[in-house]
Amino acid sequence: MRTVAGTGHRPATRTNPDGITPAQMPWVRAKCRAGLLWLRDEHGTEEVWSGMALGFDLALAAAAVDLGMPLRAVIPFESQPDVWRDPRDIAEWRRLRAAAASEIVCGPNPTSKQQAVALLHGRNDELLKADGIFACWDARKRAGGTYSAVRKARDRGVPVVHIDPAAQVVCGIGCPRITSIAKPQSEQSSLFDT
Repeated sequence: MRTVAGTGHRPATRTNPDGITPAQMPWVRAKCRAGLLWLRDEHGTEEVWSGMALGFDLALAAAAVDLGMPLRAVIPFESQPDVWRDPRDIAEWRRLRAAAASEIVCGPNPTSKQQAVALLHGRNDELLKADGIFACWDARKRAGGTYSAVRKARDRGVPVVHIDPAAQVVCGIGCPRITSIAKPQSEQSSLFDT
């Protein structure tokens, strides 16, 4: 699996309470690093693709850069970080974009929410061209961009490594949780524990 692309939840907010909570983020960051090491060492992963969104995408991109793995920034549109409130998040996006070995900008800046959503889905479709997917997905959720990307990957036979920030469970390539979209927690394996 030469290339792996990340898809995952954004941080929890008032308007997005189902995102990654501040308490879950250290676990997610640790699994990003451990997972990329495992993918590199056990599966030959050479390049990491990130959609550059807040939350998991930026955590995965930062782990790749910190590990010296080439990063491909898959940016939905140039103004992606313009609506972010925290200047530290914007600075991190710019730092990681500058550190990327390559980038793809999927389209022009949107002029409506409908165009922005279409470009975000287009970005996800671009990410699905990678050899494998590294997903940070709360398996209780059955809607949204991450769920859609995981389903599309499964339907296309793209291998998925899944970390669940709510259950704090890791599920490896070909695991039953992805092939059936949801299995009881007792049927999951635990990979790259740190």
